[in-house]
Amino acid sequence: DIYRRRVLRAREMGPRENIFDGPRLFEAACRRVRAGAEQHVGKEQVEAEFRRRLEIGRILERRDRE
Repeated sequence: DIYRRRVLRAREMGPRENIFDGPRLFEAACRRVRAGAEQHVGKEQVEAEFRRRLEIGRILERRDRE
């Protein structure tokens, strides 16, 4: 039922709204995951892991450019 309602809502939206809905949904999901992780391991550890993964991304990006 939830899926059906989401599909119907998406069909009612215009193309511009649909394009921007994806990033909004992604950000909301990220916030929920982060909040859950903070409850389990603490805010400091989540922040440290986030920064570590960003650095890994930067390293890989630099490597791909070489």
